[in-house]
Amino acid sequence: MHRGVRFAVLGAYAVLFAATAWAWVAAPSGATFAVHWGLNGAANRVAGREALLVAPGVAALVGALVAVAVRFDPHRANLMGNGRVPGLAIGVLTVATTLLLIGVQAAIAATGFGYDVRLDRAAPIGIGLLFAALGSVLPQVH
Repeated sequence: MHRGVRFAVLGAYAVLFAATAWAWVAAPSGATFAVHWGLNGAANRVAGREALLVAPGVAALVGALVAVAVRFDPHRANLMGNGRVPGLAIGVLTVATTLLLIGVQAAIAATGFGYDVRLDRAAPIGIGLLFAALGSVLPQVH
């Protein structure tokens, strides 16, 4: 993977994990965090501080699955070598997914600090941006 792509991936993970650590420490005692939102965008299920571990856990799982899939893919050279920047498609996939999870983590953390977060408009925009990022690099994968 190209050094710049690797830096972007690690930077996105660092932001997610640093924000999680900050929210864990800075959250008020006894705070509850939204973990589920209904179709109307309002939070309808809450949990304690452990809710802050969901997004980093998903990011770590996605990163591990991508690494394993790339490692054992018989066409790995196609994934890692096409285009001017080696590994760009995998890097964009990982960074875009992590950025979406940073947004999710921000929404979860904000509810613990007393903000009323509604995801009825933000979630479709985030997922749309994820698909746009994927669509921009998938044609490079042959």
